[in-house]
Amino acid sequence: MSMKFRRVVPAVVCGIVGIGASGVFAAEPTTTELLQQIEQLRNKVEQLETKQVNQADVDATVQQVLADAERRSQLLQSEGFTAGYSKGKFLIQSADGSFSMNPNAQLQIRHVSNFADDSDGGEEIVEGFEMRRVKFGFAGNVFTKALKYNFVWATNRAGSGTTDAGGVFLEDAVVEYAINEQFTIKAGQYKVPVHHEELTSSKRQMAVDRSIVNEELGGGYTDRSQGVSLIWSPTDQFTAEIMYHDGANQDNTNFADDAPNYGVAGRAEYIVFGDGKAYSDFTAMGNKEDLLVFGGGADYSPTGDSYVLAYTFDGQFETTNGTSVYVAYLGLQSDEGGAGSTHDWGGLVQVAQMVSSKAEVFGRYGYIDLDETDNSVHEITVGVNYYFYGHNVKGTLDLVYLPEGTDSDSGLGYVSSDDSQVVLRAQFQLLI
Repeated sequence: MSMKFRRVVPAVVCGIVGIGASGVFAAEPTTTELLQQIEQLRNKVEQLETKQVNQADVDATVQQVLADAERRSQLLQSEGFTAGYSKGKFLIQSADGSFSMNPNAQLQIRHVSNFADDSDGGEEIVEGFEMRRVKFGFAGNVFTKALKYNFVWATNRAGSGTTDAGGVFLEDAVVEYAINEQFTIKAGQYKVPVHHEELTSSKRQMAVDRSIVNEELGGGYTDRSQGVSLIWSPTDQFTAEIMYHDGANQDNTNFADDAPNYGVAGRAEYIVFGDGKAYSDFTAMGNKEDLLVFGGGADYSPTGDSYVLAYTFDGQFETTNGTSVYVAYLGLQSDEGGAGSTHDWGGLVQVAQMVSSKAEVFGRYGYIDLDETDNSVHEITVGVNYYFYGHNVKGTLDLVYLPEGTDSDSGLGYVSSDDSQVVLRAQFQLLI
């Protein structure tokens, strides 16, 4: 090999290496590019960390929600309380029954068509809808089963004797304490214990509304008052109650109201046979045994030299085949001192028959003899009830004939007139 060749080969090798090296150095990123790549990697790491943190938060939140839901679902149970709907009412109560509360509401939607003869020999037709009753309240017991309470509020209707139509007012505010098995003391504002038809809740009447006999001579006069009662029940068959109060029809008055001065009322009931729970209404729906009850009561309310005495005697009979009968005699005696006295009286007969497990037909006749005017009132009613869910969801349709009219316009659907009236009433009731 010549000297010349030896010099050429190293030169070629060095040239190739130099070219390769310069190609390698040319492919490397710049400092700026490296910084950008590092920033991108940092962002990706932060995103991954953020995802991990958010997932952890989600898991923790889910656990908290589940734990809170579990705690809330068992709160009543853990505190010894239960809640539910039973026997037609919603009830919250402690496990031992020492505390209980029943929130409740009543709604009666009514349509009335009144066909009354006028003095000119023509006929006057009055018809329309009304919210006959809208009530709400709560009842139960506190601290012990022996201490019970009941509070009820209602709304006024236009034409119901008040200008505050739609306003809310207190109806009942009652506290009862069972001293022992025989004696119970009751105090507050509640219905004067005299007339069975009035004491039977408007939720559980037979016809669309109470009779005109009751409204004119009975509970329509005594109504509610404020006072205290002693109830004596020596046996399961006999109950007597005596009440000292502010006077008949003195609800929502203060102590200084002196008209009348005071009142004393009482009622006694004897169950000849049957379950006393069936006595809380007038229907024989669902009766498992026959029922016969006799009762009577009176109220004496004086004002100065005058007084009013209201009294009644009544009986109720029901059978397991769906037949029910109610009869009552009522009297109202007024003494106006030197102006003389009057004695109005009246009677009522009501008969009903279940024709199926939900449908019922009924008839009612009421009579009033008015002493002062020598007038009389006849009320003839026929109708039908359909119990969708007992009294809780109920429809009633009845037809009333007043052959001699009436002076009463107390919310029964009648107009004040001496001429005959025919009244068609339809009502839907919802109890919660």
